Amino acid sequence: MKLDKHHFSSLREVQSLDNSIKGHLDIIESENARIAHLNSLFDRRETEFNEAQELLNSKRTELKSLERECHDWEEKVTKAKSQEGSAKNEKQVEALRNESETSDLEVSRLQDLQLELLEELETLEETIEEFKKFKSGFEITKAKIQGEVDQIIEKETIEINRYRERIKSLLEELPSNLKDTFQHVRKMHRFKQPLVRVINKGCEKCKFTLDSSSCDQVETLKVIQTCNSCHRLFIPFDS
Repeated sequence: MKLDKHHFSSLREVQSLDNSIKGHLDIIESENARIAHLNSLFDRRETEFNEAQELLNSKRTELKSLERECHDWEEKVTKAKSQEGSAKNEKQVEALRNESETSDLEVSRLQDLQLELLEELETLEETIEEFKKFKSGFEITKAKIQGEVDQIIEKETIEINRYRERIKSLLEELPSNLKDTFQHVRKMHRFKQPLVRVINKGCEKCKFTLDSSSCDQVETLKVIQTCNSCHRLFIPFDS
């Protein structure tokens, strides 16, 4: 099939349709990014929840250990006081009192630690309850936004498919050699202007210089030529 300017006009329409497709793809990407952002937000909060839950379990175990230790010291206090009456001399009484006082101090220290732990546990439990409320509200919000996003993507996909059908039709009408060359160039520069004109004896995009003979051949449709530098496809200036 002989080359004709309307073939290149068809290619320019394909390029324009590709640019339109890019716009719709950008919208789809933006909508998907909304969902990705929500998921990222949830993942961060869930990580905080899991860490709080693990710490809560650890603190509960620590509290139980302190309670047992405190109980042991309380028993020592009770035992020391009960033995004072049966002490044989003042020295034994003094030793038992010292033991009782030491045990009392340890009991007080452990009780203070228990109070601190109880406050930490209360804070962690509040954090966990807040996440549960957040999760419940998040699921409702995400479902609503997901519905909006799905509708938008469906609408954009319909437009993209319509453009693709038109592109398919345009490409089928091209000479096979021109079609093959364009498809190769399109893979490299689909959304970055695959078609260029010769302006001032140079590539419109990268300014690579052509000799006069090559310029004439492009304009008179004698050859299918790509730029030796950026590999875009040359089209006649007035196509």
